Amino acid sequence: MDKENLKIGFLSFYHPHLGGSGIVATRLAQNLIERGHEIHFIGYDTDENPGEMEDLGVKLHRVRKIDYPCLKNEPYSWTLASRLINIHNMFNLDLVHAHYAIPHGLSAFIAREQLKRKNSSLPYVVTGHGSDIHTNGKKEDVNPILQLSLNEADALTFVSKDLQKIAENSLGITKDSEVIPNFVDTDFFYKKPSDLKERLGIPKNAFVIGHVSNFAPIKQVYHFSYLAEHLKADGMLDNVYFLMCGDGREKPSLEERMMKIDAWENCRFCGIMDSNEIAEAYNVMDVFVLPSKHEGNPLTILEAMACQVPVIGTRVGGIEETIENGGGFLFPSGDIRSLLKMIYTLKNNSKIGHQIGKKSLEKIKKDHSSQKIVDQYLGVYEKITGNKSKKEISSIK
Repeated sequence: MDKENLKIGFLSFYHPHLGGSGIVATRLAQNLIERGHEIHFIGYDTDENPGEMEDLGVKLHRVRKIDYPCLKNEPYSWTLASRLINIHNMFNLDLVHAHYAIPHGLSAFIAREQLKRKNSSLPYVVTGHGSDIHTNGKKEDVNPILQLSLNEADALTFVSKDLQKIAENSLGITKDSEVIPNFVDTDFFYKKPSDLKERLGIPKNAFVIGHVSNFAPIKQVYHFSYLAEHLKADGMLDNVYFLMCGDGREKPSLEERMMKIDAWENCRFCGIMDSNEIAEAYNVMDVFVLPSKHEGNPLTILEAMACQVPVIGTRVGGIEETIENGGGFLFPSGDIRSLLKMIYTLKNNSKIGHQIGKKSLEKIKKDHSSQKIVDQYLGVYEKITGNKSKKEISSIK
């Protein structure tokens, strides 16, 4: 599958931009580079330090902003497509992979159509990751152009069956598509000893409830304050701690609520963490809780499962797909009593957590290994390039 090295343009948010699509794209790029492929990331001209991605061997190309007084909004789809065309002309890309449909799918479509008029070829893949489909894709200001860019793609993938179903049944997407879930590197995320509890001032025998996210409204982190309130009312909060990793819009209100109910001493808000710190955080959690309103195929659940941490999540979309058949527990959104019951089940019987953790790791190795998922993406790439060698592709451009 790797006999012909490809030059691939990635349209994506730079890691660590908001959301998981940038992280997925970065990890996929790293694996492809290790197999000998050449990856060009094309994205926002931001102030973020690009060193982490450049160290991986990724070639970064930033899209410059247009500074013109009459433009109240940045015409990013336009400038991104133009930048992609210029990069293709310089490096002779074989294909483009647009991660997160908005705005990357549209920019890939524009670039391909313009290049056709120049007798050049640049097929594109779009991957729907989550809120681009289940939330933004439904908006009437977005949907007509979403339909165009996805239905006209040379290949279309989704990270969960739920997203695929939403696209087909609710968004007017008629293009044949494939489900390719996210993956996790079990050589990086795995069960190992950690002294993080001691460093954070958490008692050694404490029960730790963990969470990792961008604290966006869709994550519904208010569940944790209600959970703390119920634990306190039951007289069970003293030896329970909340390890909250990440930052975002809903974090200040959660902090305020935890202080108001006098649960602040049992909270550790760690802010934005790098991959090594997050891997360490999983390894002091007794349970990982993701109470989202909707999800695609959340990386945080896969990472927790790889570290053999039992997961509790809302019974929605990609969460249900991921932890079904023994990977953890599911509860209806907003049902704090059900969530509390699951917490007590794990707190009162550590063997159950250990059993779930082992099953979780087995599921990760079977369905979410980097080897398997990268092979699937390479299969898609081969299909849209006609399974031709690079010499053959170049000859028809």
